[in-house]
Amino acid sequence: PDKGVRMGPAAPGESSKSPLVEAIEQQQMKIMMDKIQLEEELNKTKKLLDTTRASELEAVEKLKKLQADVTEKTTQLSMEEESRTRYQEDIRVREEEIRGLKKKIAGLNQKMESEDRTKLKIQKDMKALEERLDILRKKNS
Repeated sequence: PDKGVRMGPAAPGESSKSPLVEAIEQQQMKIMMDKIQLEEELNKTKKLLDTTRASELEAVEKLKKLQADVTEKTTQLSMEEESRTRYQEDIRVREEEIRGLKKKIAGLNQKMESEDRTKLKIQKDMKALEERLDILRKKNS
């Protein structure tokens, strides 16, 4: 007898297909279902990948902006530091000028004190000379 091949019409309740054909058709149906499921998963994965790429691009843009901000702040701080350094140098120069002026003032004060002493001595000597002159005038009169 034939294996898997029937001759003639099928009995009531029996399939007209051989068990081998039915098994092949079931296998093909399962393969088609698996293919559909895999295509759906592939589409989901593609959508997820697109979303991830969009997020990555957004993150890269944010990172670029942050890098630009950091560069700007760094430049600003550098300029402020330069300004502070110049200001400190100006202060140092002015302090040296002030010390020099204080020394000049101290020297002038000493000179004035010396001149005041000399003036007092001259005034005292003049007074003594005037007194002697008065005495001499009185003697001559």
